[in-house]
Amino acid sequence: MGYAITNTEIIKRIIQIKQPYNINSAAEFVAIEAMKNKEKLYEKVKILMEQKDLIYSFLKKKNGIAVYKSNANFVLCDLGKLNAKEIFEGLASKGIFVRKFSNQFIDNSLRISAGTPDQTRKLLQELDLLI
Repeated sequence: MGYAITNTEIIKRIIQIKQPYNINSAAEFVAIEAMKNKEKLYEKVKILMEQKDLIYSFLKKKNGIAVYKSNANFVLCDLGKLNAKEIFEGLASKGIFVRKFSNQFIDNSLRISAGTPDQTRKLLQELDLLI
């Protein structure tokens, strides 16, 4: 769920590339239910942001990795001389799924979404072995 505040030209471009339906009915149901209990929602968001900060700090300490600050629930990192495909596949083999990018703008990069504290712990352990 989200929204955009921008000028008309950018909105027109977004509409050109977006999927036919904004969200599916299951996502819509979950979003409505989440808004009914805002305190619980805010607590979950707080935990996710704490986990994202842990991932950011971990990667920031690694030489040769560029980590980008974000207000979203993920960390984007350029792995520099490391091989993003190998790290992506190594994590996937352990049941940890991240998004790999290989294009002219963010070549050799990973997008790592925040999860639960247990998921973060497992992620950082595996990254420590792979990096």
